[in-house]
Amino acid sequence: MTELKPNISLRVDKQSLYEEKEIKEQKLKKLIEKLKSLAVKDIRTKIEMIKTVFEIYDEKLYIVGGYNSFVEFIKTCGTSVTNAYMFIKVGKALKEGQITEKDIIERGIDHIKMIVKEGNYQSLKEGKAEKDIPLRILIPSKNAYSYFKSNTKFTSYVLSRIYDEHRQLLDTLFYDYNKEKKDKKKHESESVIEMGAERHIDDASSQIQKYNNNY
Repeated sequence: MTELKPNISLRVDKQSLYEEKEIKEQKLKKLIEKLKSLAVKDIRTKIEMIKTVFEIYDEKLYIVGGYNSFVEFIKTCGTSVTNAYMFIKVGKALKEGQITEKDIIERGIDHIKMIVKEGNYQSLKEGKAEKDIPLRILIPSKNAYSYFKSNTKFTSYVLSRIYDEHRQLLDTLFYDYNKEKKDKKKHESESVIEMGAERHIDDASSQIQKYNNNY
């Protein structure tokens, strides 16, 4: 009678497949929770949503979650199917290097969606060429001037970042700038008036002195 030997390689393969499936299930759970938590309509949040949706779709992680299709899965995540597929297109363009996260931040998600939909990536390059215009500014502080001059690319990044994401801060600083400018002008005008008044007093005193000397 032939002795039956256990197929060890088959067991190893099954165990490996089981572990791989378990790893993917855990990954899917984490990505689903991440996707659900990205509810704030911030541009960076939108970018994370795009990358997350694309990752789940691209790696077909929804299958290990027991979903029959991506559409069935996405309906449980609080976003529309239309948006999800647009996110996939934008995510693919990001992965392929057709667009960058900076493009999305600078142009806005709606504009990027239109570019991706039409495949008009050349307009981004043309826009960048038009945007790269040197800017000359006067910095009174010697230390600040030395710092920013030695970090010109960083300075450009900071100014762009503040403009794109912290316009309220710029508006506040602009208000303070105008107020200080107005106060300075007012102070200078008052100084001129005071100097004029003093000159008139001196002239009057001189006239009186001359009159007294004559008599």
